[in-house]
Amino acid sequence: MSATPSGLATSYDPVIHRWPHLVHADQLQRAVTNYLFEQSDVMLELLKQRDRVKMRPKEPDSRPFSLGYEIGAYGTNLALLRSLESCIALLHFQEASTRTATSFSTAAARLGAQTFLIQDVGRAEDSLTSRRKGETLRMTLEMYRQYHADSLIMRSPNVADPYMAAQLFDDYTGSHWPDHDKRWGVVINAGNGDDQHPTQALLDLYSIRKVAGSLSDLTILFAGDVGRARAVNSLLIALANCGNNITVKLAVPVIGDYRLVPPQPTLDRLTQAGVNYELVDVPDRATFVSLAQAVDVAYYTRLQAERYGAELAPDFAAQNAAIILMDEELMTAAPNLHVFHPLPLREEIAEGMEEHQRALFRRQAGWGVPVRMALLYSCILYPEELQRLAYT
Repeated sequence: MSATPSGLATSYDPVIHRWPHLVHADQLQRAVTNYLFEQSDVMLELLKQRDRVKMRPKEPDSRPFSLGYEIGAYGTNLALLRSLESCIALLHFQEASTRTATSFSTAAARLGAQTFLIQDVGRAEDSLTSRRKGETLRMTLEMYRQYHADSLIMRSPNVADPYMAAQLFDDYTGSHWPDHDKRWGVVINAGNGDDQHPTQALLDLYSIRKVAGSLSDLTILFAGDVGRARAVNSLLIALANCGNNITVKLAVPVIGDYRLVPPQPTLDRLTQAGVNYELVDVPDRATFVSLAQAVDVAYYTRLQAERYGAELAPDFAAQNAAIILMDEELMTAAPNLHVFHPLPLREEIAEGMEEHQRALFRRQAGWGVPVRMALLYSCILYPEELQRLAYT
């Protein structure tokens, strides 16, 4: 573990970084993940019930829609949709986001919490926050803690930031409030550089399980960016913890003299967990199509070109996309293939293919709200249960 001059961690340490904070996919152990899956199913059903109530034809002179009035018709569980009514969720995003920021904001709001999204993307001199005045992230986090944020969901280009934040939010000694044993809030990593995206991994596990029926006896193909896509890195680690008899095929782009491979620590984690994985060089389209025919699930990602700089040739992304392209030809050649993608789509998915019945992108994204509802609900209200499941 490395640390800042102040002693705060800058990398993941399982001794320091523990539930109810979620900062690394390695925290997604089978017991706690199954619990969160159950909670996600509950939240999904609640959202369906709410929609049925909202869309039901109104009788003459009936009272307007309100959860308080309608609870009796569909069961008292609808009261869960107000369970975080007095809570605050802060979202501090220093990288661009559509789905993660919106689904977390929606999830918190569906449970009754107030949300505040602080978008601080780009150069300090262009920032709308006090970063333009020289405020450091450490100073910002100190303020969030003093404001009694119940949850801090953060995205940063810097790998160290969520690890530092989680430790800081467990350090009560700097508080000016007398109640030093109060938990000031949970930190949730919504993406840190090319390192981790644990809530995306939780969503991806849930989505694959919903479609395949379980996380057992599956062969999963990873295609696109197996090198620096944090969604891939996180899902591989989560599968190592939660899968049973999983076989992983990693489509390694080989273009010119360049071979794009996954981070060695992630491969070591798969080996340690006994996951059967194979790095398969895919220099051409025929090789990839043959590979896709032998798997159950494909997990696509766009090439994270912004994380490579001049390391890759300018046309690397386009050449890789042409090799792995999900189109009608591929789906016909691989009739059992179901495709997931964390989005956004780029040239690796042919135009219009998101409508294909075995393209699960939109359902996968839609499940982000109930999954993140379950996560916020459990982390904020039932941290002891998460700790019991994870550490006993």
